[in-house]
Amino acid sequence: AVGNPAGSTTIDYIIVAGGAGSSHPGNWTPGGGGGGAGGAIVATGATVSATNYGITVGGGGGGGSPGNPGGDGGNSSGFGQTASGGGHGSHYNPGGGEEANDGGSGGGAAHGGPHQYGGEGISGQGNDGGDTESDMGAGGGGKGGAGNPPPTSTSGGIGGSGYTFHSFATVASGGSGGGRYNYSANAPSSGGGGRGGDIDRNATAGEANTGGGAGGPSGANAPGGSGPGGGSGVVIVRYKYQN
Repeated sequence: AVGNPAGSTTIDYIIVAGGAGSSHPGNWTPGGGGGGAGGAIVATGATVSATNYGITVGGGGGGGSPGNPGGDGGNSSGFGQTASGGGHGSHYNPGGGEEANDGGSGGGAAHGGPHQYGGEGISGQGNDGGDTESDMGAGGGGKGGAGNPPPTSTSGGIGGSGYTFHSFATVASGGSGGGRYNYSANAPSSGGGGRGGDIDRNATAGEANTGGGAGGPSGANAPGGSGPGGGSGVVIVRYKYQN
């Protein structure tokens, strides 16, 4: 009965775009930055009528092959709103570094020159990716907070925190940064963001249906592998169905 007085004429919703993939830094190079989470738009008490509404859910961005960037997340839309996909994390480039992309949340930075900057998030949808000044990758931004720079020269940065929608779904956290050889960052505590990779662990992808960003891979050859992909987005609608 949503959209009718017998049930409710208002809804709450969250629209989450696809999370970004991470860029592979190439073998035996500094760790890659984590992918940015998909942008998330939250509405409470939105007035609706009983009719059809078109919903689009964005896919996660693909992972990058060695020396190449990952893909940005796809946009999600509904109820006249569009959430922007996450921006891919960057990878090492001795000429100055492949730039992390902007997006709903920005991708995390990788080493390249004296300072490398994370991508910018869109205000109201997400946050910026972390910066780095070391061989460790920074975390991608999330809906709940910016991506973190590496806390030390031997540890990758944690991805930005996610957002909890009405206590039953936590979504849109950024991917964590990779390590050069070891000491990658763990995944954020919740929200679908991936863990960074190192010589002992593969980077992990963003979780499906969360808009989480991918973890940044290690440049420490196998098992660093190619960059993983971001998680697909999701649209959740909460409504009162009876009085």
